[in-house]
Amino acid sequence: MQIREARETDAAAIVRLMAEANPNMVVTPESWLHRRRTEPARVRALRLVAEVEGEVVARAQAGLEAHTTVPGAAFGGVIVDPVHRHRGIGSALLERLEQHLDDLDAATWTTMIFENDDGIAFARRHGFRDERSAVASAVDPRTVALPLPEGVTVVPASELGPEAVFEVDAAGMLDEPLPNPPAPMPFAEWRAELWDEPSFTIDGSFVAVADRTAAAIALLFVASELGRAANAFTATMPQFRGRGFALGAKIASMRWAAANGITRVSTLNDDTNAPMLAINARLGYEPLGRVLTMRREL
Repeated sequence: MQIREARETDAAAIVRLMAEANPNMVVTPESWLHRRRTEPARVRALRLVAEVEGEVVARAQAGLEAHTTVPGAAFGGVIVDPVHRHRGIGSALLERLEQHLDDLDAATWTTMIFENDDGIAFARRHGFRDERSAVASAVDPRTVALPLPEGVTVVPASELGPEAVFEVDAAGMLDEPLPNPPAPMPFAEWRAELWDEPSFTIDGSFVAVADRTAAAIALLFVASELGRAANAFTATMPQFRGRGFALGAKIASMRWAAANGITRVSTLNDDTNAPMLAINARLGYEPLGRVLTMRREL
């Protein structure tokens, strides 16, 4: 077994591991490479892979959170192919991540795990404790037959442009349940992370408009070759909440997905996010499992 830093040529192998570990995720080699290339330098991420006989069988990464008000907040995690578990590969990778975060003077470390016995047991053995959970769910957009709420007008995100979408996204982000309190994201970083991400669709993401302004958004990542999509974010400006704008935007994104060969749209919502869970229930999302956020003090 050899551990080394991940290279761009590892993209396909790493994406395979990520998709197998989290069936709720939509990620492509192109999107993984984009995120790697555009990540803010202050994250100082370490990305590793483990090889057995020349095959990538595990990946690990860790760094500092880019958009939080908490000093020293770090993220990171390990994924090992099930066939190669219980051989010490995960522990060896985790040791390298620990050293990296220690060098960065990180104070707290969070990881997110699609709930499975091996992953949860491994994290607990290494000092991580359960903190919060989220519902992973999915729907076939072809089965969504709800009409747009009365009085709600929607347009593709491509029609309004990134600035209008960013305004709603930035407002909603500050209210999103997260492991660490969020800090405002600069527009340039938001654009690189979301708008310019290869799997983000500006035609299949929609904005509900009211009083000639953007009221709500429903954004979508797409892997067309897999027939899958994932909700990137759904949010409503505070003054327009409770009036069906987010539901309308999400219905429009479902119609687009169904018309463009997508057979599954997945999403992830914190257990405490009752309004969005209610919207998803109306749209017919069904649970896939839970994603646990776990924390370790450093």
